Amino acid sequence: MAARGAGVIDRIELWCAPSAASPYFRDIAVTTGASLHAQVRGDLGTRMAHAIADALTRARAVLLVGTDCPLLDADRLADAAALLDRHDAVLGPAEDGGYVLVGARRPLPFAAVLWSSPHAFTDTTAGFGRAGIRWAALPVLWDVDEPADLTRFEALQHTLPVTAR
Repeated sequence: MAARGAGVIDRIELWCAPSAASPYFRDIAVTTGASLHAQVRGDLGTRMAHAIADALTRARAVLLVGTDCPLLDADRLADAAALLDRHDAVLGPAEDGGYVLVGARRPLPFAAVLWSSPHAFTDTTAGFGRAGIRWAALPVLWDVDEPADLTRFEALQHTLPVTAR
C-alpha cells in the first residue's frame, strides 16, 4: 500500500490459490484495492511465469513479491522498479538461496529451477543467461520460511514500521 501511495506501483494484483473466490482473499482485495486472479496449477515457476506474462498484458513492467519478506518495503520496490528501466528482469535474493521478489519487463523462463532450495536463485539466473535476459539483483534480504525465521521476525517486529507488520 505504501508503494502505491508513493507512486512506485500503479496497481496491486493478488494471485490466489486454491481459489480467488475465498472470502479471505475478497476481504484483502476490498481493503487494499487489489484485483484477484487465480493461480494456474503447476510448480512455483509455472505459476510465476503465468502471473508475470498475464500482468504484462496490463502493464509495461511488473513486480512479483511473496508475502513472507517483512523487510521488502516501498523503497526496495522503488529500487527494483528503477532497475527495470535498464534491465529485462530484477531479482531480490534471499539469504537462503531463493528470492523474495522478481520483476520483469518481458515474460521470463523458470525452467530447471530447484525450488525451495539454496539453488533457486542461481538456477533462475542461469536460465536467464541461457535466454539472453539482462537482469540485475537487489541487496540480499531474508524471508520467513522456517521456525527460526519466525523467531527472527518476532524479535524485529517492534522495530518495523506499522506497514510492514
